[in-house]
Amino acid sequence: MPEIRLIGLDLDGTLLRRDNSVSDENISALQECIKQNIQIYLISGRPYCFTRMIAEKIHPSVRVISSNGAIYEIGTKCIMHTIEPHVLYQIIDVLKEHAHARAFFKGKHEFFTHEPYDERFLYDHINNQLPADVQVTSFTGMSWEELKHHAHDIAKILVYDMQTDRLLKARKQIECIENITVTDYQPISFDITAGGVHKGNAIKAVLQSLHLKKEEFMAFGDAMNDLPMFAEAGLTVAMANAAEEIQASCDIVTADYMDDGVAKAIQRYIL
Repeated sequence: MPEIRLIGLDLDGTLLRRDNSVSDENISALQECIKQNIQIYLISGRPYCFTRMIAEKIHPSVRVISSNGAIYEIGTKCIMHTIEPHVLYQIIDVLKEHAHARAFFKGKHEFFTHEPYDERFLYDHINNQLPADVQVTSFTGMSWEELKHHAHDIAKILVYDMQTDRLLKARKQIECIENITVTDYQPISFDITAGGVHKGNAIKAVLQSLHLKKEEFMAFGDAMNDLPMFAEAGLTVAMANAAEEIQASCDIVTADYMDDGVAKAIQRYIL
């Protein structure tokens, strides 16, 4: 097996526990990789602020790909791919026809929504835990017209509806819009990013910048939005909590996210 020089880790259902913490075992394994000059990337659908906060808890050298690949770091640079304004207007026009669809429009520092403040999807309440340069402001309870006029620099839109049949109707209409990428996460939600923006293309750019081959990249994940990342990896690891189709697509299945699956795979195959 070629020497691994880069490890990429999804967060929810992979590295993070239910309480959004990283276990001491996982941190220790990742820090040992860093000592061996292996670059660590956190690769998540979560926004930049949260992903960077988790990276800081592991090691200053950890880099991030956030918002399903819309915002990512290469060295000291932070690259951002946003949804074009005219495309954003089309998405809003579809969403306002679906009264039960909940949507959160997320940029790097500002979030916008027609919903009340919701701690599941917004992050102002943890600003005191965030590095000063990534703290966020949310604008809530906006009308659809206000969203059209004020939402800007949007990296990702999260849409959810507890009734999957209604969500599917909204999704089918949105998928007809050009220059977007629609990504699965859970049956009750989906994400929208700009055309061609996903975890796979972001990590591909990282690999090119580091002059690394696909075979030198090891990826950990548990969900459908990790498949583009797996496609760019030489060694793929699914968590035991992943769906059967995800596990079947990977080279290795490790323990689940509550049982330090990341640390166990790193100890067995890398260290």
